[in-house]
Amino acid sequence: MYFLPFPKSLWLATSTISLALTCACHAAPSDSYSAESRAVPYQHEMDFRKAAREQREKEIRLGEKLLEQKRQTQNQSGSRNHTATETEPEPVPKSTTAPDNIRHQAKPYRGYRQTVRDAYAEQLPMVIGDNWILKHTYAGCSLHSSTKLMNDGVGLTSVSLVLTDYVWELRTQSDIEPRHPQNGILLPNQKLVRVEQVMENTNAQFPVHSNEITAALQSADSLEVHLSFWPSWPMTDIETARITVSGFSAAYDKWQQCNRHFGYR
Repeated sequence: MYFLPFPKSLWLATSTISLALTCACHAAPSDSYSAESRAVPYQHEMDFRKAAREQREKEIRLGEKLLEQKRQTQNQSGSRNHTATETEPEPVPKSTTAPDNIRHQAKPYRGYRQTVRDAYAEQLPMVIGDNWILKHTYAGCSLHSSTKLMNDGVGLTSVSLVLTDYVWELRTQSDIEPRHPQNGILLPNQKLVRVEQVMENTNAQFPVHSNEITAALQSADSLEVHLSFWPSWPMTDIETARITVSGFSAAYDKWQQCNRHFGYR
């Protein structure tokens, strides 16, 4: 058998081509399978993520809708409560215990008392009958008899019988000699009620026997006053005046009423 000569370079080229074709034939199915195998799980992952995202968005929209409905319900409820409060206020429960009821009546009662006091104060000083005058000062209510004049050794001085705070006193405008034993008031039963103390040199007071004087005035028409003034000489000199006191009972009632109005008694 005879073989034709075959160039070496041609043989190398033919071998390279054959090898390349063989590799290509074996590689192509492997590469194609790998791409497809990778594509299927990736698509499943994308579908799962998309479905999860849509579910979350759906839940978010549902939650926002529920919140909005809740806000609207609260606003409507608040509006109804506000309107009901303005139009129909809740009634204040009445107290059933005695102390609370007394406190509830205290404010209007004080206002009423103040109104009565103001109205009563406008009537003062008040002339009662022919012989008495009712007055009111910061010290309280006072009842004044008619005024008489007495000789004080130098001239004339006024003297009146005054009731203040349940204490009777003789008010003058001259200095009284407190050491004279006959200073005092002669009652209708001829009893002499002696001066017990002298205030501000001009006023003789009877704090101990004031009740006795009040009782005597209830039925008396007049009282006799005995006073000695300084400086009179000799000291035995004493002046006398008669004060008219008729109508005392009505004047005394007005004096007590005045004290009640202003809260002194």
